Amino acid sequence: MQKVLTFALAAALVAGSAHAQTRPGARSTARPLPRTPAKTPVERPAAPAPKPVVKPAPAVAATSSSGPVEAERASSQEPLGKTLSMKTVSDRSFGKGSSALNLGVGFGLGYNYTTGGNTTQTPALSLSYMYGVGNAGPGAISVGGAVGYKSITWKDGGESATWRNIYVGARGAFHYGFHNPRLDAYAGLGLGLRVVSYSDNYSAAAGLNTSSTSSGSQAEVSSFIGARYFFSDKIGAFAELGNDTSYLKLGLSGRF
Repeated sequence: MQKVLTFALAAALVAGSAHAQTRPGARSTARPLPRTPAKTPVERPAAPAPKPVVKPAPAVAATSSSGPVEAERASSQEPLGKTLSMKTVSDRSFGKGSSALNLGVGFGLGYNYTTGGNTTQTPALSLSYMYGVGNAGPGAISVGGAVGYKSITWKDGGESATWRNIYVGARGAFHYGFHNPRLDAYAGLGLGLRVVSYSDNYSAAAGLNTSSTSSGSQAEVSSFIGARYFFSDKIGAFAELGNDTSYLKLGLSGRF
């Protein structure tokens, strides 16, 4: 009987152990930690580009009654071609619209007058004028005129004689442009009238006086070549070779 009880108790223990192994385990009360989502890089908008600072243009003072002068017009430059074409004319000493005056003293023209005895004479004075009527090629063309005067007086005892020579003529010349505002070289032709007069006075010992006069004129064609150099904008000097009032003339020039 005791063996039976012992077997039954052992069987009960085995059955209880098997039942305990097949029972589901207790659920864990611990809650899992929440997953941290992966950080996605946030794209920030690009900073706007700085705006250029526009400075207002300085005000330009009005130069005429029509209003202020535009800054762009004031700063604009002439086209290169136009500047060069203007320069070729403006840098010459003589051109269209120019005026020049020569006052000179002449040397070397033989008037075939008597120079023996007590003789006095004036220099061969000349005055010529030129006006530019147009530009032509590398130079300019001028028209004008010239006047000249010379006199000789001879005395011997009671007799005296005076010769006077007056020249009036028209001129045309070509002025070569050296692109030098101070230098003017020219050459041309002239057509003039020469008037020659003579007077003679004789006083005799007895108090008798006799006198005589004569005059004549002739047309002449002349040629000349010369050059002027201006020391300033208005005043200069000139030298000229020709056959109107004298072979060589030297003197002062003026332009206006």
